[in-house]
Amino acid sequence: MSLTRRRFFLAPAAASQLDAAAPDTLSDLWRRAPSDVEFQPRTRWWWPGSAVTPQGITAQLEQMKAAGIGGAEIVHYYRFTEFGNRRWGSPEWAGMIRHALNEAARLGMKIAMVFSPGWDFGAPFVPPTERSKVLAPAWLDLSGPFQYEGPLPPFKDFGTPRDGLFAHIAPIEGAPEDQGRVVAVVGARITGKDSLDPASLVDLTSEFHGNAGRWRVEQGQWRLFAFRLQYTGQQNSAQNEEPKSWVVDHLSEAAMRRYANTCAAMFKKEFGQWIPSPLESIFADSFEAVPLANTLLWSNGTLPEISRRSGYDLTPLLPALWFDIGRRTEDVRYDVNRAMHGIALDACFRPFLEACASIGLKGRIQPHYRFTEEIVEGAGLAHLPETEVTTARFETVPDPRKATVSGARFYGRPFVSAEAYTFLHRERYRASLEELKRATDAHLRDGIARFYNHGWLYTEEPEPTPDRDMVACERIQPWAPWWPWYKDLAAYVARCSAMLRQGEFAGGVLLYSPQATVWRRKAIFNVEQRIMRYGDIPKTLVAHGWDYDIVNDHLLQTRAEIRGRELLVANYAHRAVILAGCQFIPPATLLVLKRFAEAGGTVIACGPAPEDGNAFIRIPAYPTDRPSYSPQPNEYEPTPPPAQHHRELLQALRRALPPDIVLPLSALPSQGLCHHHRRLQGADLYFLANLQPARFEGAVEFAASRPYVSLWHPVSGQVTELNDARPALELRFAPWESYFVLFSDTPRRSGKRKPVPSSAETAAIGIPAPAITPRTLTYSMSVEVPKSWRGRELEIDLGRVHSAAEIRWDGAVIGRPWCPPFSASVPRKLSNPGLHRLEVSVAALLLASVQARDVPPEPPPHLGRRLPPRNAEWNAWLRDRNFKPLPPSGIGGPVTIRSWKR
Repeated sequence: MSLTRRRFFLAPAAASQLDAAAPDTLSDLWRRAPSDVEFQPRTRWWWPGSAVTPQGITAQLEQMKAAGIGGAEIVHYYRFTEFGNRRWGSPEWAGMIRHALNEAARLGMKIAMVFSPGWDFGAPFVPPTERSKVLAPAWLDLSGPFQYEGPLPPFKDFGTPRDGLFAHIAPIEGAPEDQGRVVAVVGARITGKDSLDPASLVDLTSEFHGNAGRWRVEQGQWRLFAFRLQYTGQQNSAQNEEPKSWVVDHLSEAAMRRYANTCAAMFKKEFGQWIPSPLESIFADSFEAVPLANTLLWSNGTLPEISRRSGYDLTPLLPALWFDIGRRTEDVRYDVNRAMHGIALDACFRPFLEACASIGLKGRIQPHYRFTEEIVEGAGLAHLPETEVTTARFETVPDPRKATVSGARFYGRPFVSAEAYTFLHRERYRASLEELKRATDAHLRDGIARFYNHGWLYTEEPEPTPDRDMVACERIQPWAPWWPWYKDLAAYVARCSAMLRQGEFAGGVLLYSPQATVWRRKAIFNVEQRIMRYGDIPKTLVAHGWDYDIVNDHLLQTRAEIRGRELLVANYAHRAVILAGCQFIPPATLLVLKRFAEAGGTVIACGPAPEDGNAFIRIPAYPTDRPSYSPQPNEYEPTPPPAQHHRELLQALRRALPPDIVLPLSALPSQGLCHHHRRLQGADLYFLANLQPARFEGAVEFAASRPYVSLWHPVSGQVTELNDARPALELRFAPWESYFVLFSDTPRRSGKRKPVPSSAETAAIGIPAPAITPRTLTYSMSVEVPKSWRGRELEIDLGRVHSAAEIRWDGAVIGRPWCPPFSASVPRKLSNPGLHRLEVSVAALLLASVQARDVPPEPPPHLGRRLPPRNAEWNAWLRDRNFKPLPPSGIGGPVTIRSWKR
């Protein structure tokens, strides 16, 4: 297949991190990135009960620094023991934070914090009337005609759980005077099980005072609704503080401002001398302010504010949020959701961000999951947008990962960070460095350029404490037997993060968010994760060499321009827009898309789409109402061959713009090789990752065409020059391997030429039984080097290795591989013919040592007794302990020694 060269659709004025993209400038960045705090990975650092000591804080920060971790985000977490705890916000707690800041400054590290114990916006000082609320419905069915005189129907909980996200729901305290206050009373004629007569809707609010009133019920079946303001009683997640820490009303601008400004004032007073360095940001986790069952988050002024933003009185139409009122149902739900999006930004996001900025800090927000705002615009508003969802295989995650990255790009934010490795496995203590790298590569492919490990538990105990540990994380700290190798993964993360912040993303395809369609379908989301569904369109694009951005209505309506056959969004140009199951498109957005299509641009409507838009390419049979990626812990699955609807999409795309990379026909669709392309000044940079358990070898064609090509290997740090610069490059990848390809207009002043091996010979080496300790498996082997190999280069290949390895040849360390290929070269001075000793030490599996215990370890005496464990921690311990079969440990082989001439 030939590849038509194309120009790259980038903003002429877009600035890159490096003004000059000369390879030697990149080389400087490449060399310093592993020691540069800006690019190094950082970590969540949970402080259980803030039962910390100055000595422990210093020791753990020094361990982080030595391992290549550039910073920590301190989170006050659950109390696990009876002694040593410090209340969040207390002078004693502040003293420990100040010590951590002093030590971070000494070590050249960065610190982030949160405005709460645990997470969620909330604190003990939030007054009773400014705590989280919902709009709660109650109804009474009546048969007319008669005069109803009686109380309004009382609110009865619809079955709110008491576990999971609801575990922190508590009885209402403080006797807020507006608890249960009637917001509206509406009557309606019943026409079916879940439907009402829209013409019969009547606002009866003025007819009732408190719970008493009257209503003349006409002939037929009627329903009397009472909508009340109810407090949720939600406390902050991941804490068990006394006094209780209450979630603030996220939809009250006044409440949010008082809360955020109070926190900011406290932080400035206590920690001001360390702002903006090392204390640089305040973090807001994915929103977990939850409504009671069958209610929606609300505040005292929400009803008039929605009416103001929508241009009509919502009061008589409130039943449409729960029941069908005919043709207007979807309009009302859309208007309410759109208004709630704006309220979320104005009442929650902006007060938090402005409070941070007022004291010289940046606000870092995960804008996804359960709050009312649309994710792309929410990401663009955050000073530092952050995302999550860990996949350690060939996947692209359009929501939330790509949506957050796109929001940052289009709204002018420099990069996106990720909460990385959460639930890589459901079992803790199980992940290997290789698996962490796979997950890293999946994040990188989607455009992530800073990593927060999830994470590190503050502890001074030498072994895991599984009933006193964070339940949703991978253990990335010295407990892990592979910890001595972690610095190499940290260097890898830093090099990749630095490179992916250079230049600008080169896409060309827009994937339009179906948010408007979702907003029309429902208004009651309960605790559903508000993830947009695109079917398998995103992975289909990536598996065939394209990449994409997510675009929302706000961008298309306010920051879009049509220039010839290109659609410019925030000055970034695109040739194609794909609609995924968009049954409704707001008229202002639809007008932009129609004009783009009529100007020669490509708009492809997959699945249901509005009839209006004659120039759209339609693929109605494309299934879009399904998740775009499989659950996080799933294993690798091959990419299936394209069906008819895939072929129609790909054909339409090829007419609009060629793919950015082209694999051999035999490798399509890609089973794992994927890319992220960045356009620099005078260069094109491709990150390529082989996210599959099989090797890849073949010719890869690139849209870039420049005279000098080099391969940049972030695992080793080595850079090699290729012997030619053809657009089609013969590339090889081991399973799960990754590297950068740089096309440049200027040569590098130094760099190794890619060697061409010849006359290779291979001999097998038997794998003996290892000597086993709790942290390592050690193999010892004798290897005979034949006389015929004199003067040749030798390489030891261990085949599969389960965790990380140290390879020693005659006692000298020749390699410490922690990801494929698990191999090392033997120095020529040590490769003389004769008998040699090969020793390999492999890091053991931490989960195996955890399972070897019948009971978890007791706390040290100075912390007193273990508090009764919560169900979450105890169940996590049981899950870890009972998981079978254990993943393999040690050398899987085959082990070989290879010789060759250059």
